Amino acid sequence: MDTKKKSTDYFKLVQKEFAKLEKLRQRRDDLDVEIAKAKQFIAATANMLNDRQRDIVLQLMGTIEAGKMIAEAGLTEAIRSVLKKNYKRWLTVTQVRDRLESAGFDFSSYKSSPLASISTTLKRFKAEDVETAEIDGVAAYRWIGKILGTESSKGSAFYGEPARMGTLAEMGNLAKFVEQWTNMGKK
Repeated sequence: MDTKKKSTDYFKLVQKEFAKLEKLRQRRDDLDVEIAKAKQFIAATANMLNDRQRDIVLQLMGTIEAGKMIAEAGLTEAIRSVLKKNYKRWLTVTQVRDRLESAGFDFSSYKSSPLASISTTLKRFKAEDVETAEIDGVAAYRWIGKILGTESSKGSAFYGEPARMGTLAEMGNLAKFVEQWTNMGKK
């Protein structure tokens, strides 16, 4: 009977994982190319739609890009993006945190709690960009600064709010969103 224990070759395991990692990286790169092509097609095709349909498509693209930007941004930029996206709504610190988390923002590297970090960051915004109020005893914030080169609710250059579609997270899932989007395009 062989009494020797079979040893695990950890170097081979690591080599195998590196090979797997390289294949995954290549798949990600291929997907990035396909995503870029899809975005270009959507942008080019949107120009052929009627004004309402084009607004819906551009709003969807903005929602998708904003979510990506929030996930990859620093905390200040991510909060700014959340406030701008919800420029007419008062948001509490908890609501800002929830929107950041649903967009994929990673708080794992923060030493203090997400709520404390968000609260501190919100208090540092300029008064001409973020308005503060107390609503039901809770501090609330909303964006009043420039959005896409225009002014928001105070001194607004907006001539009407685009159709409200909600964020992908608010819509629950993509299938539900597609149904809602399709119905909006018919109106």
